[in-house]
Order: sequence, then C-alpha cells, then structure tokens
Amino acid sequence: MLLTAALVLAFTVVVGRNDGAPLCALNIGANPERPWGSVAILAAVTALVPLAGTAPVAGTYRELLGGGGVRELGTVLLAAIVTLGAATVVRVPTSVTLALVGAATGVRLAGGGANWPLVARVLALAALAPVLAGLCARALLAVLARLRLPDAHRWMGYARSGGFICVCAAYGLNDGQKLFVVWMTALGQPVGGPGGGPALRLMAAVGSGLAFAIGARLGLRAAGRAWRVGVFAPKPYQVSNVLVATALAVTVGAILGAPVSMTQATVGALMGSVPGVQWRRLRWNAVGRIAAAWAWTLPVSLLCGAGAAMLLGH
Repeated sequence: MLLTAALVLAFTVVVGRNDGAPLCALNIGANPERPWGSVAILAAVTALVPLAGTAPVAGTYRELLGGGGVRELGTVLLAAIVTLGAATVVRVPTSVTLALVGAATGVRLAGGGANWPLVARVLALAALAPVLAGLCARALLAVLARLRLPDAHRWMGYARSGGFICVCAAYGLNDGQKLFVVWMTALGQPVGGPGGGPALRLMAAVGSGLAFAIGARLGLRAAGRAWRVGVFAPKPYQVSNVLVATALAVTVGAILGAPVSMTQATVGALMGSVPGVQWRRLRWNAVGRIAAAWAWTLPVSLLCGAGAAMLLGH
C-alpha cells in the first residue's frame, strides 16, 4: 500500500513536470517573474474539474486498467515510471499518456485480458490530436488575419489569458481525469464504482493538485528552454492562437473519451500557427520528436508492463 502511494505521488509529479510545465512555460513566455501564478491556476483547474463530474476519458482509463485494484495500479505505474525514467537516461522524447496506456495494456496482456479494440481506438485518436490542433490553429489564424481591433496589444493580452484558461479547462477534462482515476483507485475507490464519498474525492483532488504543482514548477525552466529551441519560437499573437487551438483539439478528444498528449497537441497547434512564409523556419528535427516519442514509449511501456506483471505474479 505504501509503495503504491509512493508510486502515485511520483507519477503525479512526473505528469506535472512533463505536461504541466510546458503549458505554463508557453503562457509565461518572456515574463517569468511570477511563475507560480500560471502553475497554481493549472494545478487547481486540473484537480477541481474532475470534482464537477467525470468525463468519458475517466471511463476509458478505467477500462484500460481493467477495473483492477491497488496492486494492479501499482504495477502499471511502476512500468510507466520506468519507461519515462529510461527515456530520460537515453535522452529520447516520451509521452506520459502513451506510457500509461502502454503499461496498462502490457499488464492486462500478461493476464490475457487486453482490450485491443479499445487500445486501437485510443491510439488512433491520440495520433489524430496534433493534426486536429494544427487544423484548428490554421483556421483561427485565418480569422485573426481578417480582424482589425483597436489597441491590439491589450486585446492580445486578453486573448492570451483567455487561451490559457481554456487550455487549463481542457487539460482538466483530459489529464485531470487520468490523475483522478489513478488517485481514486489508489484510495480503494475506483471511479464509477460504489463508494467514493466527498471526503475521498476531495483528498484525491488536493493530493493530486499539490503533487502536480510541484512537478510543474520543477520542470518550468527546462520547458521554457525547450520552447525556445524547439519547433518554432512563437510570437505573442501566436501563443494565444496555440493555446486556444490546443484546447479545442483536447476538448474534442475528451468528449470522445480519448486520452491525448497535451504536449503533442500543442506542437501540432504551434505548427498550424506558423504563417506559410515562415515554414522554412520550422525546426523539423524537433517535429520528428513526436514520432520518436511514439516509437520509444509504446513498445517499451508495453514490455515493461507485461514484464512487471509476470514478475509480480499478476
């Protein structure tokens, strides 16, 4: 039980560092004087949105985990964390969402109960998320090109703040549900099952929010550096476009019950926000990191999940 609790905390911190930090760094941009503001908003929304009700994504994660208990959850998280840690050691890009999906599938595969149609559907929709985000960004860019607003600088600030709120809400509908399922399962009350009163739900929200905030703050500097040398260094007007487009794509995924990578959707939106005349400035090697994340994370997490399940006797 204590080992599972430690794994849940570690996993939540990793989610904050890998997913939360890039979103906050993108919003903070060139004004990093008060980084805790963006971190606190994202962490609070991520933790509180599931309290208002679970989205279809929660049901998808519950099915991927197979309705298993605390011990099986610990095995899945151990495999996912090992995958992410190994990626850091060998310096290859990775994805927390793909690691969790692969690890859960590997654990169920070892037990002979993998739901392959569900896994195929989840992966297909996850792969489409960056494409949808890019298309949304391109459409928004076309609309913005036709707008003529007075005091454009002020409106740009409003759009950036509004875009960040939208992307926080979308993150709560997607990854917030993931964390909520993990925490409730660790507390012995799987989402959708009997029990799970207000006290336990609040405990899950507070615990996940604090651990997520710590991870996001720890990864903020590295995430900011990654955006500066990544696919494309966005201008202020492009940042708001990226945030809104990412929120739209991830919200569609949440409605369809598809866990998607927020970071990969953001990269897709960033590419869609680049005007045609600037496409030569894209760093295509950074774009290729999305494919590298898939090529590494899925097979490694699947093998880790199956191996951990067999070693631990599941």
